[in-house]
Amino acid sequence: MSAQQLLDDYLFIGPLLVQRLQEQLAGDMPVEMVEDLQTAGESERRAHVVWVLWAGDQFGDQAMGGAGQAFAQRWLVVLFIRNESLGNRASRSQAAGAWLGRIQRALGGFKPAGCVRGLRRAQGPAPNYTKAEGMFPLLFAIDLNL
Repeated sequence: MSAQQLLDDYLFIGPLLVQRLQEQLAGDMPVEMVEDLQTAGESERRAHVVWVLWAGDQFGDQAMGGAGQAFAQRWLVVLFIRNESLGNRASRSQAAGAWLGRIQRALGGFKPAGCVRGLRRAQGPAPNYTKAEGMFPLLFAIDLNL
């Protein structure tokens, strides 16, 4: 990945993650980019979906000779499952476990086009449950240079 590529489209990795998930989940799960989980969750009526959204950057202390900086771009991948069709919370979690494994296999170590390094898992937010639905987040990071 060149710094120029990143400067031309700072969020170029997002669509590549969506494409990878669509390919790897074999059309069994809708995948889309969102900007805000709360808004997406409030309007969501499907039984399940995977959302991809930019979760910001994490900068280290190293400046690269003053000319650039190494950092990790973070991407949140959230599995949303409605509980109504599953009947109980245990079955919702069981279904989520299988999907989360498939998402991890699809993105763990995945190297988007133009990037030198692959994605790695990072500490992310806790899941969020209600009686009717669950949001299961996985946070991925990729090391980049500006």
